[in-house]
Amino acid sequence: MTGDIHTTIPLSCSIKVSFCNDSDILHESTLEVPASSSDMLGATGKMSILVPDLSKLKGAKHIIFEFTLSYGGSTGSSPLKASQQIWIDNMKAYKSDGITIRDKKK
Repeated sequence: MTGDIHTTIPLSCSIKVSFCNDSDILHESTLEVPASSSDMLGATGKMSILVPDLSKLKGAKHIIFEFTLSYGGSTGSSPLKASQQIWIDNMKAYKSDGITIRDKKK
């Protein structure tokens, strides 16, 4: 027996992206995905991060993605968190990781 479960519990998701070297966070951005997004959980995960000055990322060795899914209901909100770290080499991410870093000035 198969079926679908539909919920009206409000969901929201935030994705924090941090560019880091061995000891410091060089740049951090957060993307909020509101509960009104019709296909939030089925999204392909494509996102763009605007970095005003790519030279500030010199020496970055990895990117950390932190995902937080919050849901609310009669019992209140209880966030679920997960993180993923991707190693990069001289600001060139491995293509298998699905990340491309481009300088828009060129």
